[in-house]
Formats: sequence, structure tokens, C-alpha cells
Amino acid sequence: MRNTIIISLFLLLLISCKEYSAENYPKLASKTGTYEHIESCYFMQSGDLNLFPKNIKDSIELYYEKRIGEEYSKRLKFDFGYIYSDKPIQDLRNKTLIDSIFDYEERLKNCDTTYSYPVYTSAYNLVMEEIGIKKLGLNLVIDSKGKIIKDFQFPHFKQSINELKIIPIDSVNSILQQRKISTDKLYMAIDYDDQKQSLFWFPQTIISPGSIAGPSCFPEIEYHFWMNMITGEIIEIDKKIKTFYNTVYN
Repeated sequence: MRNTIIISLFLLLLISCKEYSAENYPKLASKTGTYEHIESCYFMQSGDLNLFPKNIKDSIELYYEKRIGEEYSKRLKFDFGYIYSDKPIQDLRNKTLIDSIFDYEERLKNCDTTYSYPVYTSAYNLVMEEIGIKKLGLNLVIDSKGKIIKDFQFPHFKQSINELKIIPIDSVNSILQQRKISTDKLYMAIDYDDQKQSLFWFPQTIISPGSIAGPSCFPEIEYHFWMNMITGEIIEIDKKIKTFYNTVYN
């Protein structure tokens, strides 16, 4: 458990540094969804879906196509995948940095053997630049028998994406202009609210990039508001909500 917490903090640090680097203020919004962590005895990260067995690869691609439609499935870009196993994985060419830091023997003490191994995670990014989405992470977890362990984390995608009327990012820009909020160092993000089960546009201004021995990290950020990407509802952010966001979401 201790190693899992350390790994999670390490990954969060890497993601935060990359996301908020001073030279990387995106003009489009993005959200990379989290993937299901499985405490397996062995695991391997892969940047190539072709390393998965053909039947698993075909099942994954077919599932994405059925869930979001053929038109949008063509926009998907494979990001990464994980193979979880209860037995040693022969192909360790893509051995991760985490693997080299933490000994496999430690993982063997707490590994979960209840799954039908091997288990596969596939993370794709959906690109919809015409409405302002740079990437939206859609992650699927499937076992060796084709059973879905974890579906996409956004309930809106339970309906056809073709029927989903997403309010374009231009609507957010209009409100920013009305409030005379500068686009200088403006960071456009996508957030997800579990209670409302909806996606939100989430504009932020990075006041100070901060620094930590290399890439910029832990920046000082002014949060502006949330806009529901489906209904257009505006949720203002006060100090209380801001504190809640920092505590829970980060």
C-alpha cells in the first residue's frame, strides 16, 4: 500500500510538471482521464497497442467504435496501455521507470489475484478541435475473457456522442471577454463533476508558474468559473469552492 501511494504521488508530480510548464500553456482544453489501477503481481506499460494479443486489440477497438460511433472513433489517438498479470511478463522491453525504482518482490506481497489475468488497460485521446477539445482521455480496462472491468469514466458517453450537444469553447471565451479576463497565460481545462455527472469547461489563469528543480510545478492559479459543457450553466468559484477543489480534485 505504501508503495502504491508513493507511485501515485510520483505520477501526479510528473503530470503536474508537464501540464503546467511555462512553455506549455494550451489554447485548447484537455483532460486526461485516470485509469483503473490494479494491484497486480506484475505489470508492463506499452506505447504500442500491437503488443496486445490480436483478439484483445480487436475487442478494444470494436468497443470504442460501438460506444462513440464510427465517425468519432476515427479521431481517437492511442496514448498508452498497461498489461497486468499474475505471472511474470516475458516482454519487458518497455519497462517503466516505476518498475526500475520499485522492486517486483514488494509488489508480490500485496498483489490482487482475483482478476482473470492478464488484464489490459487502453487509454485513448478523443480530439475535437472544432469545438476546442485538444484531448479527452477515454480509458478502458478489459480482462483476458473480454469482460469490461472499467468503462469510460464520463457517464455522458453512455449515450451516442453524435447526440451529445457540447457547447463550444467559444462560449467560454465570450464570457471571459465580458469579464475582461486576459487570455495571457490562460489555461483552458476540462473538469468532471461526479455529483452532476457532467463535463465542465474550466478556465484558469496561471499567475506564477512556480518551480521545482526543472519543469515548472505547483503554480499559483486563479480559478475563474465552471461552465457546464452540456447545459451552459455557470458555477462561480469562491474561496470556499476553490479550497474544496484543491483538496479533493488535486
